[in-house]
Amino acid sequence: MAERVAKKKAAPDQGADDLQVLHPEVSLQVAGRDLVVREYGFIEGLGLRPRIQPLLDDLYELIQAQKLELEQIIVTLGRHHALVAELVAIAADVDVAWLGTLNQWDGQRLLMTWWGVNGPFYLRSLVERAQAERVEAEARRRVGATSTPPSSPADTEAPPPLA
Repeated sequence: MAERVAKKKAAPDQGADDLQVLHPEVSLQVAGRDLVVREYGFIEGLGLRPRIQPLLDDLYELIQAQKLELEQIIVTLGRHHALVAELVAIAADVDVAWLGTLNQWDGQRLLMTWWGVNGPFYLRSLVERAQAERVEAEARRRVGATSTPPSSPADTEAPPPLA
Protein backbone atom coordinates (compact mmCIF):
# COMPACT_ATOMS: atom_id res chain seq x y z
CA MET A 1 0.00 0.00 0.00
CA ALA A 2 1.39 3.38 -0.94
CA GLU A 3 1.91 6.05 1.67
CA ARG A 4 0.91 9.58 1.10
CA VAL A 5 3.90 11.90 1.48
CA ALA A 6 3.23 15.39 2.73
CA LYS A 7 4.44 18.16 0.51
CA LYS A 8 7.38 20.04 1.87
CA LYS A 9 6.66 23.63 2.77
CA ALA A 10 8.35 26.08 0.49
CA ALA A 11 11.29 27.83 2.07
CA PRO A 12 10.62 31.48 2.76
CA ASP A 13 12.07 33.89 0.27
CA GLN A 14 15.59 34.82 1.18
CA GLY A 15 15.48 38.25 2.72
CA ALA A 16 11.82 38.01 3.71
CA ASP A 17 12.72 38.86 7.31
CA ASP A 18 15.15 41.66 6.42
CA LEU A 19 12.73 44.43 7.35
CA GLN A 20 11.90 42.70 10.63
CA VAL A 21 15.60 42.47 11.43
CA LEU A 22 16.34 46.05 10.37
CA HIS A 23 13.32 47.64 12.02
CA PRO A 24 11.48 45.10 14.19
CA GLU A 25 7.85 45.44 15.18
CA VAL A 26 5.65 43.11 17.22
CA SER A 27 1.87 43.21 17.20
CA LEU A 28 -0.02 42.10 20.29
CA GLN A 29 -3.24 42.69 22.13
CA VAL A 30 -3.01 44.16 25.63
CA ALA A 31 -6.06 44.81 27.78
CA GLY A 32 -8.28 44.48 24.72
CA ARG A 33 -6.25 46.98 22.73
CA ASP A 34 -4.30 46.12 19.57
CA LEU A 35 -0.76 47.46 19.83
CA VAL A 36 2.34 47.49 17.68
CA VAL A 37 5.59 47.76 19.63
CA ARG A 38 8.33 49.11 17.40
CA GLU A 39 12.03 49.74 17.66
CA TYR A 40 13.10 53.36 17.91
CA GLY A 41 14.36 54.89 14.70
CA PHE A 42 17.85 56.37 14.49
CA ILE A 43 16.95 60.03 15.08
CA GLU A 44 14.36 59.12 17.70
CA GLY A 45 16.90 56.96 19.53
CA LEU A 46 19.49 59.72 19.30
CA GLY A 47 17.02 62.16 20.84
CA LEU A 48 16.21 59.71 23.65
CA ARG A 49 19.87 59.02 24.41
CA PRO A 50 20.44 61.80 26.99
CA ARG A 51 17.33 60.73 28.93
CA ILE A 52 18.18 57.03 28.85
CA GLN A 53 21.87 57.44 29.74
CA PRO A 54 21.34 56.72 33.49
CA LEU A 55 19.54 53.49 32.54
CA LEU A 56 22.33 52.58 30.12
CA ASP A 57 24.93 53.26 32.81
CA ASP A 58 23.16 50.87 35.21
CA LEU A 59 22.83 48.21 32.51
CA TYR A 60 26.51 48.69 31.70
CA GLU A 61 27.36 47.93 35.33
CA LEU A 62 25.60 44.59 34.88
CA ILE A 63 27.81 43.84 31.89
CA GLN A 64 30.93 44.81 33.81
CA ALA A 65 29.86 42.57 36.71
CA GLN A 66 28.95 39.81 34.21
CA LYS A 67 25.40 39.73 35.61
CA LEU A 68 23.45 40.57 32.47
CA GLU A 69 20.63 38.14 33.25
CA LEU A 70 16.93 38.75 32.70
CA GLU A 71 16.13 39.04 36.41
CA GLN A 72 18.89 41.62 36.93
CA ILE A 73 17.75 43.52 33.84
CA ILE A 74 14.18 43.66 35.19
CA VAL A 75 15.44 44.91 38.57
CA THR A 76 17.41 47.61 36.75
CA LEU A 77 14.38 48.54 34.65
CA GLY A 78 12.41 48.79 37.89
CA ARG A 79 14.91 51.28 39.28
CA HIS A 80 14.07 53.44 36.28
CA HIS A 81 10.34 52.59 36.12
CA ALA A 82 9.13 56.11 35.26
CA LEU A 83 11.60 56.35 32.37
CA VAL A 84 10.83 52.81 31.23
CA ALA A 85 7.09 53.58 31.25
CA GLU A 86 7.79 56.57 29.01
CA LEU A 87 9.98 54.48 26.69
CA VAL A 88 7.38 51.70 26.45
CA ALA A 89 4.65 54.28 25.77
CA ILE A 90 6.71 55.79 22.94
CA ALA A 91 7.44 52.40 21.35
CA ALA A 92 3.81 51.23 21.64
CA ASP A 93 2.24 54.61 20.83
CA VAL A 94 0.16 54.70 24.02
CA ASP A 95 -0.19 57.11 26.93
CA VAL A 96 1.90 56.55 30.04
CA ALA A 97 -1.32 56.94 32.07
CA TRP A 98 -2.85 53.99 30.21
CA LEU A 99 0.15 51.84 31.15
CA GLY A 100 -0.66 52.57 34.79
CA THR A 101 -4.06 50.89 34.37
CA LEU A 102 -2.62 47.54 33.24
CA ASN A 103 -2.75 44.49 35.45
CA GLN A 104 0.44 42.59 36.27
CA TRP A 105 0.02 40.05 33.45
CA ASP A 106 -0.63 42.60 30.70
CA GLY A 107 2.04 44.97 31.97
CA GLN A 108 4.67 42.24 32.16
CA ARG A 109 3.79 40.95 28.68
CA LEU A 110 4.04 44.45 27.22
CA LEU A 111 7.33 45.08 29.05
CA MET A 112 8.83 41.82 27.74
CA THR A 113 7.63 42.61 24.22
CA TRP A 114 9.14 46.09 24.45
CA TRP A 115 12.43 44.61 25.71
CA GLY A 116 12.41 41.99 22.95
CA VAL A 117 12.02 44.71 20.32
CA ASN A 118 14.18 47.44 21.87
CA GLY A 119 16.58 45.48 24.08
CA PRO A 120 19.00 44.94 21.19
CA PHE A 121 19.01 48.74 20.66
CA TYR A 122 20.25 49.17 24.24
CA LEU A 123 22.58 46.19 24.21
CA ARG A 124 24.27 47.40 21.02
CA SER A 125 25.01 50.69 22.78
CA LEU A 126 26.49 48.83 25.73
CA VAL A 127 28.59 46.49 23.60
CA GLU A 128 29.91 49.43 21.58
CA ARG A 129 30.80 51.20 24.83
CA ALA A 130 32.64 48.14 26.16
CA GLN A 131 34.53 47.75 22.87
CA ALA A 132 35.49 51.43 22.82
CA GLU A 133 36.76 51.21 26.40
CA ARG A 134 38.86 48.14 25.54
CA VAL A 135 40.35 49.92 22.51
CA GLU A 136 41.12 53.01 24.60
CA ALA A 137 42.71 50.91 27.36
CA GLU A 138 44.84 49.08 24.81
CA ALA A 139 45.91 52.39 23.24
CA ARG A 140 46.87 53.77 26.66
CA ARG A 141 48.81 50.60 27.41
CA ARG A 142 50.69 50.87 24.12
CA VAL A 143 51.46 54.55 24.59
CA GLY A 144 52.80 53.83 28.06
CA ALA A 145 55.19 51.17 26.79
CA THR A 146 58.35 52.30 25.01
CA SER A 147 60.24 50.27 22.47
CA THR A 148 63.71 51.38 23.61
CA PRO A 149 65.01 52.29 27.03
CA PRO A 150 65.76 55.96 27.65
CA SER A 151 69.31 57.15 27.04
CA SER A 152 71.57 57.18 30.06
CA PRO A 153 72.89 60.53 31.30
CA ALA A 154 76.21 61.83 29.93
CA ASP A 155 79.21 60.14 31.52
CA THR A 156 81.48 63.19 31.29
CA GLU A 157 81.12 66.60 32.77
CA ALA A 158 79.99 69.41 30.57
CA PRO A 159 82.83 71.72 29.49
CA PRO A 160 83.10 75.01 31.39
CA PRO A 161 81.44 77.99 29.75
CA LEU A 162 83.64 80.12 27.52
CA ALA A 163 84.52 83.44 28.93
